[in-house]
Amino acid sequence: KDQHAHARERLKLRFDIYLNSNQMQELVARLRKGEFTCLEKQSRRVTVYAMTIQDQEVVGFYDKNTHQFATFITPEMYAARDKTKYQYHE
Repeated sequence: KDQHAHARERLKLRFDIYLNSNQMQELVARLRKGEFTCLEKQSRRVTVYAMTIQDQEVVGFYDKNTHQFATFITPEMYAARDKTKYQYHE
C-alpha cells in the first residue's frame, strides 16, 4: 500500500474524515503556505505538524521526499508516544 493511501485511510479511521486525492493535495498546498504549526522534525525526511482538518485537531507526518503526508494521528496519540525515540530540534 502506498503512503498516500495509508494517510487517507488513517484520516478516515481515526477522525471519520474522507478526503479525495485532490483534497490531500490541497493539504500539502496549505502546508507550503505555512498554515500548519511545526511540532518537530522527526528525521531529515519527516516533519510533524499540528493542523486543523474539517474543524478537528490532527497531527500530520509530512514526508518531504515524496511531498505527501505519510500518516495522521490524534493529538492524544502524539502526546502519549514514547518520546525517547525522537530527537528534538529547537
